[in-house]
Amino acid sequence: LIDTPEMNQDPWGKMAKEALESLAPPGTRLHIEHDLELRDRYNRELAYLYLDDGRSVNEELLRMGVALLNIYPPNITYVDRFRAIQEEAVLGKIGLWAFDAFSCTPADHRAGKCNL
Repeated sequence: LIDTPEMNQDPWGKMAKEALESLAPPGTRLHIEHDLELRDRYNRELAYLYLDDGRSVNEELLRMGVALLNIYPPNITYVDRFRAIQEEAVLGKIGLWAFDAFSCTPADHRAGKCNL
């Protein structure tokens, strides 16, 4: 249910990667939860990830303002909760919301719909 800037969306992709690594450095053991569909149409795994302390990586990235809600029906188990967390980040201008980072969404960037 989330998407983050691509690495070539400078500097936003790097900021998102650094945020993820601050939560879960390489080698961190994560717990995985699947929803109804395991993969999207691009064969990417769709999952909710959890740290050993029970925190949701997906939610934490939204809370940090480095991820964007991206709904992949029928995988909508936590959509209302994720939407509320994102709204708090948007209103608080947290993370990338303090900038114009999401004027070109990661999906639009991948599709070549944004001016570079």
